[in-house]
Amino acid sequence: KMIIAHGRLGVSFFDLNSKRLTNQFRLVQRQLPLESMATGVTVQGKYAYVVMDNLSLVKNGKPAFRGIIVIDMETESVVRELEGIDPGADSISSDANNVIISFAGYPVWKYTIASLQGTKMPEPALRLWKFPAPGHPVGHAVMDGTYYYTCFLKSPPNPGGPYIPAPAALNRKQLLLD
Repeated sequence: KMIIAHGRLGVSFFDLNSKRLTNQFRLVQRQLPLESMATGVTVQGKYAYVVMDNLSLVKNGKPAFRGIIVIDMETESVVRELEGIDPGADSISSDANNVIISFAGYPVWKYTIASLQGTKMPEPALRLWKFPAPGHPVGHAVMDGTYYYTCFLKSPPNPGGPYIPAPAALNRKQLLLD
């Protein structure tokens, strides 16, 4: 089974054997007419962690939901909604202990999975702004046990020159993402 983040449409569940969608539902519907969008999803164990950003351009007393929604993959149901992340979160990756959220690649925030309890986002365990090379990540990253894989905009070799995009395998220990 696979879960797909579908923006303002919420999430979809896809059966890899039958190659069919088996379930689809919108998230945080209680806030209507405000809307949020699922911008990324990662799975650890039986739980999916969906990062949400606000989509609405107007306020209805407060901004639309921004945070993480935890979904039980066995029951395909929401078990927790944690509100209160900064705008612009568009990617999430994980390992057995942490979820890593990025904001268009830069900055990168780390949360321990154990801290994702209750209804409010905790303070990040780490906010990462500095990288081992001049430049910064962009886009959606993935991780394995050793590396944080991402596209990386290298600083221009000449002042005023263009940034140079390149793939990067950044050491997780060096970045303090372990």
